[in-house]
Amino acid sequence: MVSFVGNRRSRLIPLFLISKYHNEKRLWQIYGLVNIGLIIFLINFLYLKIGWLYFFPVAAIFTSLLMFGLYCYLAYQDRLRKKVDDQLKISLLSVLMMFLPLSCLLVIIVLLLFSIDDPGLILTYGFCIFFGWITAIILGMTFKTLPFILWNKTYHSKAGFGKTPNPRELFNNRIFKLMAVAYLSGFILFISGIVLTNELLLKIAALLLMISAISYNGNVFKMVMHKPKKV
Repeated sequence: MVSFVGNRRSRLIPLFLISKYHNEKRLWQIYGLVNIGLIIFLINFLYLKIGWLYFFPVAAIFTSLLMFGLYCYLAYQDRLRKKVDDQLKISLLSVLMMFLPLSCLLVIIVLLLFSIDDPGLILTYGFCIFFGWITAIILGMTFKTLPFILWNKTYHSKAGFGKTPNPRELFNNRIFKLMAVAYLSGFILFISGIVLTNELLLKIAALLLMISAISYNGNVFKMVMHKPKKV
C-alpha cells in the first residue's frame, strides 16, 4: 500500500511504516531483477536444463532482495513515527528471513552440480519459506490489519460520540508477545535440529511452534468475538 503523507516526498511504504524516504527507480529495478530471474529460471528448468545456468536467476533474485532490504532499512531510518509496533517488527523481520531459503537454494544448486544430495538442506529450504518468511508476515500483519478492520466495522459510526477502544486493545498484547517469542525460538531450534539431526531439538521446537499457533488462534478468536462497548 502506497499513499502520500505530508508533502509530495513523504509516502506510506508497505507494512504501514510511514517514512519520508522514497525511491521509485530502485523499486522498478527490484521488480525487474525479480522477474528476469524468474523468467531465466523457468526457461532453464523447462527447456535448457543447464545446471550452472541456475546461478544467474539466483544471483538476480538475491541482488533484488539485497536492494529491497536496503530500501526497507533506509525507509525505517527515515520513518516519521520513531516507535515501531511489535507487529511491524515481526513483519520487518520477514524481510531478513527471505535470505535464508535463497541461501539454502544456492547451496543446494552447488551440491547438485557435484551430484551431492542433501535431504536435510532441502527440508531446511522448505521450512524457511513456509515457517519463516511467509509465517512471519502472517503473524505480524494479522495483528496490524485485522484489529483495524474489526474496529472500523464496529466503531466507525460511533467515533466522535464517546470514548472508543484503540484497535490494538482488541487483542491481548501479552499473548501476542508470547506468540512471537515462542515462534522465533521454535523457528531457530527447528532449523538447528534439522542441521544437527537432533530429535530432541526438533521436538522442543515443534512444541514451541504449537504454542505459538495456539496463541495466534486464541488472539484472533478474541478479536473476532469482540462485543461492542457502549459509547
